[in-house]
Amino acid sequence: MKLLSDLVYCPDHPLQKLDLWLPDGNGQFPVVLAFHGGGWRNGDKSGTMNGYAQLLGQLGVAVVSANYRLSGTHAFPAQEHDIFAALKWIGDNARAYGLDPTRVGLTGVSAGAHLAALLGVKATKQRRADNACSLRCMLLVCGVYDIGQWVMDCPNYLDLVDAFLGGPMPVKRHVAQSASPINFVHINVPVCLCVHGENDQVVPPNQSSRFVTALKKSGARAAAVTVPNLGHTAYMSGDDMTQPLGGRDTFLGFFSQHLLE
Repeated sequence: MKLLSDLVYCPDHPLQKLDLWLPDGNGQFPVVLAFHGGGWRNGDKSGTMNGYAQLLGQLGVAVVSANYRLSGTHAFPAQEHDIFAALKWIGDNARAYGLDPTRVGLTGVSAGAHLAALLGVKATKQRRADNACSLRCMLLVCGVYDIGQWVMDCPNYLDLVDAFLGGPMPVKRHVAQSASPINFVHINVPVCLCVHGENDQVVPPNQSSRFVTALKKSGARAAAVTVPNLGHTAYMSGDDMTQPLGGRDTFLGFFSQHLLE
């Protein structure tokens, strides 16, 4: 694969950059847009998501791994603006880099899974005229999809939520609702697979099960995989970046089915 680092998708802030991983060959490559985790307040595109990108390259799938503004300086909806801008960059630059904007998937871990889900539900509902991308699928790992429920289940993380929302949760409840993907499910949401560790004490697995249930009730296609004996993690083993949570076969099989077939 070829890696093009720190491409600017929006000129307003130093974090509005992305890495583009291109498979060998001439294109037109399907593409997965990936978002890192870190509680919305830290993390970087060049960390955890590198293993996902390298695996997808084996399928002939390009990966756009995007940074976004963090909650220490920018509260929501800054992150939503950034993920939409990163998606728009794919559409605007598809021809230049040999990408196929009609075959786009999403992935992310933890806070990144939350943002990928938010983009998946909102971009397919709004159908913005300025974006040529067609979202086909999303694989979400250990994500938060209902912020209010998460705060009730895990009050120790209220400081993360308050920073993300830009103020105390009781005052910013309307912002939490706008930032919760579960509130925007509809029949045209991309095919969704939620993967979660059974022993996740940071983001309980009921976040995935409740989100999948809501998606199915809306008529969308969705499934959940719960991985026994593992907690809040992107990989089956911390030092093996060839095995995403849920397993290599599940990861590659999902994107192969929905982006290549």
